Amino acid sequence: MSLFSSEYPVLGNATVVNDNTLGQVKPLTEQIITVSGLVAASTSLDVLVAQYPIQVSGVSVTFGTASSSGTADLVKMTGTTAVASGTSTLTGTMSLAGTANTPVNGTLSSTVANLQLAKGDRLGVKLGGTLTSLVNCNVTIRFIKL
Repeated sequence: MSLFSSEYPVLGNATVVNDNTLGQVKPLTEQIITVSGLVAASTSLDVLVAQYPIQVSGVSVTFGTASSSGTADLVKMTGTTAVASGTSTLTGTMSLAGTANTPVNGTLSSTVANLQLAKGDRLGVKLGGTLTSLVNCNVTIRFIKL
C-alpha cells in the first residue's frame, strides 16, 4: 500500500517504518512546553515532572525587554534536588541580555545522561545574573518520549 502526497497517517508510539535506505525507522514525536511571562522578579522554578522517560531535544528563550546581564539554564533534577543544584542540560547558560524579541537557542550537552530523564525526574529553569529590566521572558522546552 502506498500513500498519496495528500494523505497524513496517524502514527502511534509503536509504529515502525520500513525505509529502503535506512531500514527500520521509528518516528519520534517532539513535544513542546512553554513557560511564559517571567520577569525580573522571577526566581528559579520547577517546570516539568517526567511522567515517562524523556529526552530534552532543545530549549530556547525570548524576551520582550532584555535584562542587564541575566542568564537562564535548563537543569535536570532527581529525587529531592533543588533547582539551584540541578544538572545543566546545556553547555552554557542562555543570555537574557541580548536583542529583544530574538530567540536565543541553548546548546545541548553532549552528555546524553544529562538530557535523559527517568519517570519522576524533573526539569527546572535556573535564572542567574542581574535580571533587572527583564520583561515577558518565555522559555520553550522541546523533548521526545523514549
